[in-house]
Amino acid sequence: MGKNLFDELSNEELLIISIVGSSGKIKPTRLQKVSLLAKAITEGRVPPTHNPYYFGGFSDEIEEDSEQLREEGFLKYHPREGFILSDEGQRIKDEFTRKNPELVERLDKVIKLLSKLDDEEVVALTYALFPKLAEKSIIKGKIAKIQESHITIDQLRELIENSK
Repeated sequence: MGKNLFDELSNEELLIISIVGSSGKIKPTRLQKVSLLAKAITEGRVPPTHNPYYFGGFSDEIEEDSEQLREEGFLKYHPREGFILSDEGQRIKDEFTRKNPELVERLDKVIKLLSKLDDEEVVALTYALFPKLAEKSIIKGKIAKIQESHITIDQLRELIENSK
């Protein structure tokens, strides 16, 4: 892999590769929610790339970039499993990890914490944290039943810090 290839990828594409690589496999909806949470934690705010949509916070960039990465051979897609890294995608993830160890460690901690939740619970968490992004949701009623846990970004950040 040439260094120029890594340098040509956008921050969004590198985030997607890192999330997919750390997750092992991830479906598109979960990728949307994990990227929302990861960006909120690393940026300390609701990312401007995510907007209200039918299933909560949604980023056109994440959708378009993940499809672009699949077309370019960095990701593979399996309908039942979602996205997984190709060998080339793994090489990019490894280089991203070498260049950004602290960021990748934080992302890995977020993904590890979220791995304990099923997809609906992850969606419920994003609705609780970002209610404005759930305004257009067609599954608000169903998700409201799941929202027993009242976790905030600061609590999630604290969990990550305490898991070091």
